[in-house]
Order: sequence, then C-alpha cells, then structure tokens
Amino acid sequence: MKNVYRPLLLALTLFSYLIACSTDLKAGEEKVISNPIHENLYVAAGSLSIEARIQGDVCAAGNTITIRDTITEDLMAAGSDILMDAYLGGDARVFGEHINVMQGIGGELIVFGAKVFIDKDAKIEGDVIIYAGYAEVNGTVGRNLSFSGGELIQRGTVKGKLKVRAEDLRMRGTARGASSLAARNLTLEKDARFYQDVEFWQEKGTSDLSPYMFGGKARFNEALALSEGGADWKYLGLSLFVFWVLYAFSVLLTLILLVFLFHKIVSESGQLVSRAYLQNFGYGAAYFLGLPLLTLFLFVTVIGIPLGLVTLHLYLFSLLFAYSISAVILAESIKTRYKKNWGKWNTVGIAALVFLGLKLISFIPFLGIFIAMVFIGTAFGSLLFYLFTARKKQAPVSV
Repeated sequence: MKNVYRPLLLALTLFSYLIACSTDLKAGEEKVISNPIHENLYVAAGSLSIEARIQGDVCAAGNTITIRDTITEDLMAAGSDILMDAYLGGDARVFGEHINVMQGIGGELIVFGAKVFIDKDAKIEGDVIIYAGYAEVNGTVGRNLSFSGGELIQRGTVKGKLKVRAEDLRMRGTARGASSLAARNLTLEKDARFYQDVEFWQEKGTSDLSPYMFGGKARFNEALALSEGGADWKYLGLSLFVFWVLYAFSVLLTLILLVFLFHKIVSESGQLVSRAYLQNFGYGAAYFLGLPLLTLFLFVTVIGIPLGLVTLHLYLFSLLFAYSISAVILAESIKTRYKKNWGKWNTVGIAALVFLGLKLISFIPFLGIFIAMVFIGTAFGSLLFYLFTARKKQAPVSV
C-alpha cells in the first residue's frame, strides 16, 4: 500500500478506543443484547447479537457479530463474520473476514477484511477506507472512497474523491469528485460516470475514457503503476498487519476481562508475589511440571480418564493464557509494591506493558525464555497460594 501511515494510525486508533471504552462490560460464549443500554458497551462473546438500542460507543469482539438495532455513537468491532444491519450514528472501525454493511453510517467507515460488502441501501456520510481482498460498494459514500487490495466492484455513488489501487477494478457507479485509479485490470461498464478529472493506470496501457466523462478530463499516468510482483507482498503485509492487530486486540481483551471480572483474585495474588518469591516460584514450577505428569498418570489409569481430561484442559488453558494472567498479577504486584492508587483501566495499561516486556524477554535466545518462565512461575505460584491457602485464612470464624 502506498500510504503505510494510515494502517499504523488505524492501529493506534484501535488501542485508544479499547482504553476509552468502559462502563458496561459483558462477556460470554453467546451473548444477546436485548435490552437498551444508555452508556458505552464493551462486549466479548463467541456469538454476539445486538438487538436493542445502544446509547453510546460499542467495542465488540467475537466470532460472529450481528447488529440489528441502532448504535448512536462509534463502533469498534473485530471478528470473523460481522453483519451491520442497523443505523450507526458515529464512526465504524471494523476488522474481520466477512463484513456486510447493510444500513447507514453517520460518520466514517474503516474496514480491514477478506470480503467486504456494502449494500445499495447503505448511506455512509463520511469517508470510506477499505483494505480487503474483495469488496463490493453498492451504496452511497458521502465523502471520499479509498480502496487498497485485490478486487473492487464499485456500483454505488461516491460524492467525493475516488482512490483505488487494486488488482482488478470493475466500475459501473458514479464518482463526483476527482479520481485516481490504478488497477492491472480496469473495466468500466456503460453506467460508469465521472464528473471531475480522472488519473488512471492499467496494465494494458492507455485507453479512451471519454464515453464515461461527464466533466473534467481523463489522463493516463504511468506514475500510478503498481510495481511488478509487488501485490503479493503487499497482501502478505496486510494479512500480517491484520493478524497482529487482531492478536493485540485479543490480548488486550483478555487483560481487560481478567482485571474487571476477576479483580479480587488477581489483586490479592499480586499482593502475595513479593512476600515469598522462592516459595511462589516453587508452587508455580510444581504446577507447570506436575500437572502434565498427573494428567499422564490419570490417562494411564483408565478409571481416571474423565479427571485426566479436566486436568488436560486446565493445563492447556494455563499455557494459552500464561502471559496474560501473569501480566495482570505482576501489574497488581507493582501497584502494591510502589503503593500506587491505580484504577482498573490503569492496571490494564500496566499489564499490557508487562505482557509486552515478558514477550520481548522471551525472544532472547536461551536465557530469555528462562527469565520469562521465572516471572510466570512466580505469578502463577502466588495465584495458587492465594487460591489454596490465603483464602482459607480469610474465611469467617463462627462464634
């Protein structure tokens, strides 16, 4: 992509939105929002359906996200299949595999996806920026439309500027502003309309665009040419960027859920970290080394297979979320050690930095992974010590 700064700005926007979204936090495997919410909504679920009006911003993550009722402010969504079938009053930043926009948007739309479809009934008041392998734009864009990716079919109306860099562009819609088109295969159908100047490039060279010009002039511009063989690495770079953005989104989401839903547990565990480093590390090491041995033993003894399945899932869960859980506990430990009066969102921010630090340390050959495991083992050890020892001491005494 020619403009490499916009994706970076988009990533920063993603993180700022995640930090800003608060107030109502919901999570679950399957979630249906059926009652109106008069504040911001932060929600994560395997399957999410919004079927009631949201009077605020929405930050959503899930495999399937369906929006059936109005969101009055901004939307931030990341998932596999995303259907936006209701009016959105603010801006939309959407990351996904299949994205369908069926209704109007009061602000701008920024989309990263494999396949993007904008319905003919969709009227988007602001700019539309699309990075996708395939996209169809059938609705009305109130300002500028920018596309970078594989194939674009443009059947709608663009009231501002049209900028396209694609392998294939098929246009039968209208562009009322100036246009810049670069495509290896450029197809203009009979309904295509341009009302201002057009600069274009296509692999086969110049051609006559006068039948489609209703104002302005068309000019072939070799400077717009797509580099030979450049598309593949651009798409690879885009895919990697989207992957890392979604990975960062999932990590930050995990940290938020841990801080908000399990605040007492991680807070108490964090306070225990510095009290007995070696003891906590011993507990953690025993857990990570002993649990797989216990699982193996249970599987060998046929009668213990059901319990073995439980311990196996527990061990895999621990490995999957080891860095996230440890980051939150260590952040709480820092908070306690330095007597900081952080709120939950500040804790999430510190935990994100700790997570990043642990990951960077683990990249150091040989020694790095050992250091990271010491921190993780100590954090898990303090968690185990709290769950099995400290909580018992806090139990009320009957008189």
